[in-house]
Amino acid sequence: MKIVDGFVWKLITHDQAVDLFQDNTFDVYVLYDDDSEAAVTSITELLDLLEHHPETQFGIEVGHLPKEDNGTDASFKT
Repeated sequence: MKIVDGFVWKLITHDQAVDLFQDNTFDVYVLYDDDSEAAVTSITELLDLLEHHPETQFGIEVGHLPKEDNGTDASFKT
C-alpha cells in the first residue's frame, strides 16, 4: 500500500496492471516518486512504460482514510 495525503493506493505488480487494465476491472494508475499519479489510458501506454521504464510503480484506488474529529487524517494504530 501507498498512502499519499490521506489517500490509499493498493500497489499492484506489472502483470496485475496489464490484467486489470485489459479486463477493465479497475482503473490502473502510474504512481510517481513525487506522489503524483496518472491514469493509464491505453494498453500501448502501459506496455511502453513496462518496456522503457521497468521501475514504474502501478496502483489502484482504495480510497481516503477516515478523518479524525479534528479534521486531520487518522493514522493507523497497531
